[in-house]
Amino acid sequence: MKRFFVILCLAFSIAANAQQAALPALQKGSKLNYIVFANGEEVPLTVILDSISTDFVRLEWTIGGYGSGGWIMKKPSLDKGNRNAWEQPGLGMDTELPDDQVVLLLSRATWAALQSQKKAEIDQQVFTVAAPASGEEFALDGKAVDALFIQNQTGGAKMWFLKQPELPVLLKIQGNPAGYDLELRSIE
Repeated sequence: MKRFFVILCLAFSIAANAQQAALPALQKGSKLNYIVFANGEEVPLTVILDSISTDFVRLEWTIGGYGSGGWIMKKPSLDKGNRNAWEQPGLGMDTELPDDQVVLLLSRATWAALQSQKKAEIDQQVFTVAAPASGEEFALDGKAVDALFIQNQTGGAKMWFLKQPELPVLLKIQGNPAGYDLELRSIE
């Protein structure tokens, strides 16, 4: 009977994990396809992970109907950045982010705070780890993704990040105070 119970538990565990989307490993060259929701319009945003190390990340971006460029985050940003770079990026150039800013990622300090204290300050707001409400789980191709869900104190701003400590990529933001939201639609 004990053996049957162990096998049953294992079967449920395997079935639950099978419902998770099998995301490709994010690495240099990975292509993230987002949709940006701004002023009632949907604009495609493609981000390529051009260079990734513990001290340096360069993201190459292309915005449909606008152009392309790059974002550069150096060690201070990756270590402790707690503001998002929501400004319109420079067209045809690499934009090096200030030490307190990140884009489409969580800094190591923010990730650590969310793991240990279940809250962190982002963009001068306190965000807390929460369980997404029914229907708010993040999914790609109809399959749930193992995501870290955080929301501000009013619940008006919500973000989903890939639960990958070495590269916690933004999957979705809703209720962005900057005025536009975005959602990852696919990874190549």
